[in-house]
Amino acid sequence: MSLFAAQSDREPMLFKPDGIGASLGFYLPATVVSRLMGLIRGVVLTWLISESQYGLLQIALLSISILHPLLGVGFNEAMTRYVPQYETRGALRAFLARALAGALLISIVLGGLAWLGAGPLGRFLFEVMPEAGGLPPDFDVAMIGHLAVGTTLCLVLYFLLLGVLRGLRMFRAISAIETVYQVGFTVVAVVIALFGWKSAQVMLICYAASVLTTVLLFTPSLVRVIGSAADQPEPLSESGRALLGQMLRFSIWAALAALMWQTLQYYPVWYLHKVCGREGEVTGIFAAMRLLAQAVLVVALAVVTVVQTSATKTWESRGQQAADRLLLLGFKATALVLLGLSAVLAVSARLLVMIYPSSYAIGQAAITPSLLNYVLWSYLLFQTIHFTVIEKTRHVFLPWCLGLLCTIAFSKWLVQPGMPDALALKAAAWAGVLGITPAVMICVVLLKVERRPFDFGTWLLLVAACVLALPLPLMVPIMALVLLLAAGTTTILSHEEKRQIRDFLAAGHGKARQILSQLVGWM
Repeated sequence: MSLFAAQSDREPMLFKPDGIGASLGFYLPATVVSRLMGLIRGVVLTWLISESQYGLLQIALLSISILHPLLGVGFNEAMTRYVPQYETRGALRAFLARALAGALLISIVLGGLAWLGAGPLGRFLFEVMPEAGGLPPDFDVAMIGHLAVGTTLCLVLYFLLLGVLRGLRMFRAISAIETVYQVGFTVVAVVIALFGWKSAQVMLICYAASVLTTVLLFTPSLVRVIGSAADQPEPLSESGRALLGQMLRFSIWAALAALMWQTLQYYPVWYLHKVCGREGEVTGIFAAMRLLAQAVLVVALAVVTVVQTSATKTWESRGQQAADRLLLLGFKATALVLLGLSAVLAVSARLLVMIYPSSYAIGQAAITPSLLNYVLWSYLLFQTIHFTVIEKTRHVFLPWCLGLLCTIAFSKWLVQPGMPDALALKAAAWAGVLGITPAVMICVVLLKVERRPFDFGTWLLLVAACVLALPLPLMVPIMALVLLLAAGTTTILSHEEKRQIRDFLAAGHGKARQILSQLVGWM
């Protein structure tokens, strides 16, 4: 059953569950718009604050990304996994009451411990080797460590809210929440910088305030919707302790995987900062180049968010085979979009770097390897949905761990103290590529061990990512050939899969127009 199936037209417009086609039709464009705000914020800040402060802000955001899975313990992923199950059973309200109480209690305790250790944490993350130029003399590492912990606790609340909404497939609400947060953070940060407060610490305060305000703005509406829904409660057979134990068995592995994922993603940035940071200036340039390439990951994350919850719901309601078909189609369609987008961005790298101040131009050589890095990241992220659906998230940990070890090794090998800035930036970008590649390979091996489905089109698209490592005169025609094979033959996509894609796009376009019309009418 669906918790919201019997609700009337009075149901709030944002808090409605949607199918995969409608979800992609609205959530994907909305995510692109909200992430575009993040790109605009990043670009504008390069003009408003110094390279040094911009680089230190990136290390602060890195520390928050690593702290979140430690303090949140992966409970947001557990919400996404188990909310559809308890919704189907008609026991959602009882589940949320017990699960959220336990999750918040654990996060608060862990947050208190992290607060006590914020000073040493700040020194470990921010301080650089003496030959790398040191830090600005007025930079307080203990203060920014405490700010990072406080901001992380705000993010724990934010992602718990999103985890519940993803489980309920309420992607309209998720779109609105992410857009409000991104716009709010962008406006506040830019205005504060224009008034002369341009330090990384102040930007971090703006971040925390934007996240917390967004949570406080939307949570009451979700509580009212769930409280007034047409639920037919089924008493929970699990005790509070048993329910928390069930979630922890899932979420701990998800948290460890997320910790490895975030550390693996940001290690090249952090190591470059340690070895060649120059008070954060080189770090800022590298982060700015990666920001341009993150368009690839933005698309992938949006699709993965929708496909994961839809696959979980499909598995529960229609069985394994239907969910497997959905995952195969989702990966192939997404991979084609990512490969085409990456090729376009690689060709446009010289123009793209011009949106930054001229001092950032030395980072251009890092754009193409960063694009390849994010395509491989997207592949890995998408394939690990299989482990989430079959509840074997412990398998996610091994690829991340292997990737992290390889990234550490390649970073230490390629990025050396005293390197010219341009060479150090390029070396750090390729260290990320060489580190993530073994992770993708071991993930594929584990999927085959678990007898997860792969077809020829999937294998071809996995290999096609390597084309991005070629020089542009070779990359462009080969990538065009791959896209033509997908469009004009059944080598990658069958006729049925192409029909499904057209149906998804049509449903998404129609739903998006309907929602936008309702929004205009409401305004």
